[in-house]
Amino acid sequence: MIKMGGHISKIAPISAGLPISCHQLRHTMATQLLNADADLVTIQDLIGHSRIKTTKAKLKQNTEYTAHLFYQVFLRIYGD
Repeated sequence: MIKMGGHISKIAPISAGLPISCHQLRHTMATQLLNADADLVTIQDLIGHSRIKTTKAKLKQNTEYTAHLFYQVFLRIYGD
């Protein structure tokens, strides 16, 4: 692990051999909580956003990106 300013900024490559930042883990957790029907205020509190607008915006970005990845995988499997 690499520590910067007392915080862990990167996690050593995990099983896939890819470095993953704590920021990515936080927002992945938030997306998973949303998918499990957690309410936005709980998610906001857990990931440490001071404003609910920030939480909503980040979750929207994560959801759109996940949909994009799903579509790309779908195209690879089934073609155009």
